[in-house]
Amino acid sequence: MGSRAGYNGPSGNRCDGLNLDAPKDLTNLINAALAGDSESASAAYAHTYPELCRLARARLNRNARGNTLDTSAVVHEAFLRFSSLGDLAVDDRAHFFRYASRVMRSIIVDLARQRAAVRHGGDCQRVEFDDQKHGNLPIDIVELHQALEQLALHDEKMANVVEMKYFAGMSEADIAQALGVTDRTVRRIWTRARIWLRAQMGGLEI
Repeated sequence: MGSRAGYNGPSGNRCDGLNLDAPKDLTNLINAALAGDSESASAAYAHTYPELCRLARARLNRNARGNTLDTSAVVHEAFLRFSSLGDLAVDDRAHFFRYASRVMRSIIVDLARQRAAVRHGGDCQRVEFDDQKHGNLPIDIVELHQALEQLALHDEKMANVVEMKYFAGMSEADIAQALGVTDRTVRRIWTRARIWLRAQMGGLEI
């Protein structure tokens, strides 16, 4: 996904307190970000992060009892919102999903860290993901995030596939379209990435 350093979010990766004017053309910013332009990545991130985070929190609150987050639904809803405002071209769905998977990763890691901080204070709410996508498995999200940082240094495309499939709930067909490869190639990359991550994470499956 180009220069990963360009996807660093706002300070602290918090979901609140960020009020920025919408960029004139979010589609161009996202395309430039995916090509490795760090300034465009920062601008697109700053605009999309608050809305994706708001939608993620709203879905968690809506399903508070199970505390399950359907990341795919969050990304779909965000895309519909941005495209209806004219910030995104409707035919740029694949690029937005690829980009939003990175933002969702930041949001989910931030939520996991917040839950960990609350747990140390004596109260904990577990955040799980839609088991139709990848199962409500006892994965340490922060540990997975750190392992993905290492995987990106080894094979960035493998890290991208995990990011899109795990953190954005994208289908193999959507990932294939976003990366310009076949569904079969996505399945092969996903299998290799899981093997690599399993070795890094003490045998845990994702």
